[in-house]
Amino acid sequence: MPMTFDQFESVAGAARILVDREACELDWSQLRKLIDPAFLRVALAPGQHWFRANCAKWYGSRKPIGREMWYGIEVWRSPCWRSLTRDAWQGV
Repeated sequence: MPMTFDQFESVAGAARILVDREACELDWSQLRKLIDPAFLRVALAPGQHWFRANCAKWYGSRKPIGREMWYGIEVWRSPCWRSLTRDAWQGV
């Protein structure tokens, strides 16, 4: 059974690394091919306005991206993403 984002986050936690677009070789059309189809069905279902409105802004990479390309790290703290200070992620 698919989980909601909040259910997933409560079990596994969620974070994202914001990077320079030039570091990513995959645009949304390529990235979506790597995502579980069951998740995509839920995420793109009617009523998922935020996901549909933002997915074209997402990029990815199959290769590690060096820290020099990082803009920041965000962690999910419901109801929104929160930025970590640079000092908090320098040792990551």
